[in-house]
Amino acid sequence: MKKTARILALILALMMIVTSFVSCGTDGEDPSNTTVVTTAGEGGENGDGATTTEDRSVSKLPEKHWGDVPYNVLGRDGGVHVQFYNNEIAADTLNGEVVNDAVYSRNEMIKSKYGIIVQKTLDANVYATADLLYKSGYDLYDLVIYIPKYAQQHAEQGFLSDLTAVPHINLNHISWNDYANEQLTVMGKLYYTTSDFLIQDKSRTYIMLYNRVLLRSFDEYSDLYIEDWVESGEWTLEKAGELVTDFTYEVDGVDGHSAADAFGLTLESTHSFATLVFGGGFRVSTIEDGVPRLVGVDDKIISIIDKTLAFASDRNMAMYDGEQPESSTRTWCDSRSLLFCSFPSVFESSLNKYCDFEFGILPYPKYDVAQEKYYTHINIGNGSFFAIPIMAEDQEFCGFGLEALTELSTDTTLDAFYETKCKLQDVYDQRCAEMLDLVFENVVYDIAAICNYGGLYVHIAETVPVMKMNVYQRLYNKSVDTAQGELDEMLASYSS
Repeated sequence: MKKTARILALILALMMIVTSFVSCGTDGEDPSNTTVVTTAGEGGENGDGATTTEDRSVSKLPEKHWGDVPYNVLGRDGGVHVQFYNNEIAADTLNGEVVNDAVYSRNEMIKSKYGIIVQKTLDANVYATADLLYKSGYDLYDLVIYIPKYAQQHAEQGFLSDLTAVPHINLNHISWNDYANEQLTVMGKLYYTTSDFLIQDKSRTYIMLYNRVLLRSFDEYSDLYIEDWVESGEWTLEKAGELVTDFTYEVDGVDGHSAADAFGLTLESTHSFATLVFGGGFRVSTIEDGVPRLVGVDDKIISIIDKTLAFASDRNMAMYDGEQPESSTRTWCDSRSLLFCSFPSVFESSLNKYCDFEFGILPYPKYDVAQEKYYTHINIGNGSFFAIPIMAEDQEFCGFGLEALTELSTDTTLDAFYETKCKLQDVYDQRCAEMLDLVFENVVYDIAAICNYGGLYVHIAETVPVMKMNVYQRLYNKSVDTAQGELDEMLASYSS
């Protein structure tokens, strides 16, 4: 991947970034950093309030030094899986690695400015450890980082603080994830979420990659960049299916399709199948007036699943990890697959070592051209959310520390991870970087899917792709009462 073309592409990308910085400095304030606030008094649209513009990038944290006290964060120890570690919490020393050094420098800033020493404890089973501590009444951590599917369980048991009520938490600050907060806030309460502080969750958000060299080796696609379809709104499940079909072919010369042959699509697991249907507009639940409601099954839901199964169910066309002797990653890196469903973390774990060809990054395809946006999904089983334990005695300190970590991460650790590592070091060229931006614009946080109420998420992420047929309607009908009951229990817990 150290090809001359890639180096030139990175230089061009750097020049474009520098140009954008200069432009931002001369063209005025970024409107996305501001919000309109109407206060009592004269003026306003109807003459009964004054309308002002608030700069969302300005911190509201008071100038306070806490006296060099530890801020204890519990995160995940990923064992042999480097992609599961919550390394964004703290770094012991500077080591020349861009993200590690940014984490170290950010924490030094927090210590110098606020007298808070960020300390990390990593555990292989955060949920079990936190559960034992909560039930034993121990106050050891100011912040806990959960695998998404477990955070809701502790929220419903009353172990987590409502972030909307924690002192110093400023959810209006630009460093918070508005899109996530909107989908995770229930009845006005937000018990867990993400922000610019978390990196692991972003490294485990689903993306697609494709082999540009393999694509252009076919005369029919010799002049095509799939990114052109993305930008014109034509990147749909139907288009994806056509490509998967065309790029499934024999390689080894032996009768019968095997792991040694070519696949149109490789997927890291059946949960990538679920992301394909979420990309097409499938949902388990949606938020209406602050309350999650089950979506149900209609003709559109059935059609989304059918369109996805058309190219992702045939194991001659689609290779899933664990179903073949060779991994989907190595198959794609060996140029025996066109499309690859994975995560940004795959660069560090595999691609930077094994991938030596020109590739592109894509959002997950839309249902059809009428669909307005491209969507992706979080890694429910191996991503991250953070929460503040309600038994933490000093909630003011917990909120202050989290707000400091969030605000000071934007231009340090997040910038190092996303702008430098992902968009300059890992990707092939500037167009990959642009596609990454598009992917992260619309990340789905579906509460009923995260919680797997009634087993509905497992039905679409495991049962349907394993059975290779659209049985979701039948499974939904059998599970909906259980799912609704569990959802009602959640709402009752939020009301108490």
